Amino acid sequence: MRQPILLSYLRNELRKVRSALWFRPAVMCALAALLAVLLVSVETPPSDILPGQMLSGDREAVQQLLRFMAGGMLTVTTVTQSVLMLVLSIAAGQASPRAVPELMADRVTQNALGTFLAGVVFSLSALTLLEFKAVEAAAIPWIFIAALLLLAAAIKYLVQWIHHVADAMKLNRIVAQLYCQARDAVAAYLDTARDTPAPDPASDPDRHHQTLCVISPDDAGYVQLIDLDRLEDLAESDGLRLELAVREGDFVHPAAALATVRSSAVAGSDLRQSVRGAIVIGPERSSEGDPLLGFELLTEVACRALSPSVNDPQTAVICVQYLAAVLSDAGRVPPGAYPDGVSPSGRLRQPAVGFVDMLERAFRPIVREGSASAEVVFQVVDALRDLSATVASDYLPAIVEEGRRVDEYCAGRLVLRSDLDALSAKLAALRGVADHRSGALDGRAEQVA
Repeated sequence: MRQPILLSYLRNELRKVRSALWFRPAVMCALAALLAVLLVSVETPPSDILPGQMLSGDREAVQQLLRFMAGGMLTVTTVTQSVLMLVLSIAAGQASPRAVPELMADRVTQNALGTFLAGVVFSLSALTLLEFKAVEAAAIPWIFIAALLLLAAAIKYLVQWIHHVADAMKLNRIVAQLYCQARDAVAAYLDTARDTPAPDPASDPDRHHQTLCVISPDDAGYVQLIDLDRLEDLAESDGLRLELAVREGDFVHPAAALATVRSSAVAGSDLRQSVRGAIVIGPERSSEGDPLLGFELLTEVACRALSPSVNDPQTAVICVQYLAAVLSDAGRVPPGAYPDGVSPSGRLRQPAVGFVDMLERAFRPIVREGSASAEVVFQVVDALRDLSATVASDYLPAIVEEGRRVDEYCAGRLVLRSDLDALSAKLAALRGVADHRSGALDGRAEQVA
């Protein structure tokens, strides 16, 4: 049975929950309201916890405390939200507007907002129950204890958040967060590689399907989610072959192709809608299934720093260092261990992302924008040299090619002869490391032969 189209959209919405400011505070508010309702039913006073004066259950004193909490926490929440919007605006200007979702996903900020709002909800819920005389005398001390604990938690998060928001405005901190996003996205992408080899297309009895049907999207936007399991089930049940033309993160429009269908029968409108329903399109890219987005964000921050209006080459150097760290992890994985884009049945294919794609997205824009800055170019070449010493040998030609492109870009941009000589020396060192590894591998192959 085919899954409803709604499931693909629900999966995509669940991905967005991580960077949604409303989700964690909403859950905490619901728990706070539930706590207030549960405390009403308590019949045993906390005689072993509170002093005798508090055991009397002074309803008026507790109501005053709850009113103070409701007003104070609401004010703190409003101020916190205003400061957060200012921080996000500054971050979008300093780094990149596309880096804002990662800042919104910050747990300290979400926990702080959730705690403040939970205090408001708990206070209003308890006050309402007290006003309607729905609270027994034995439950009033418990409400008092819960209010004090929520107040203490709010003060703790307020102090923590004041320091955290000042630290989060540092550009280095934003770059570090983008690095973590890129590293995690690449690791998750590599984990999708299968341990078993893909089936041989020559053994597929349906390989001679000739009927072609090109499916295009109904709207323009970025591919946020491709429900591969659903597409695989669709191909299996209908006995067809699907060749996706896009991967998560690609921009599509009604004149572009989403997929090509090969079938022994003419594809109907139901099939077209089923394929479209398994590919969710939205206004912005999602880092969950897009291993290239993290590279592009770090590269965008570096290029913005190299613009004449900012002129901050040191930030570009930091971005290159973080990019090299992600590429170092990705480059240790040989090409055969990368996802090949072929489903276990061989009926579904999609474009795969390889190490060379990541390498090109990482350094080419930075070299293009920073070819006149010796310190940025030197850092890129040093990163390429370090990569050539650690990555799988299959990637050495691509790394040497990137070094050659650096040389061509800088030939007419670097002014000082000393900079050109230093660049030539670094490129020679890069080629030397690559040639040494290639020669060592050829020698081992000859010995084996």
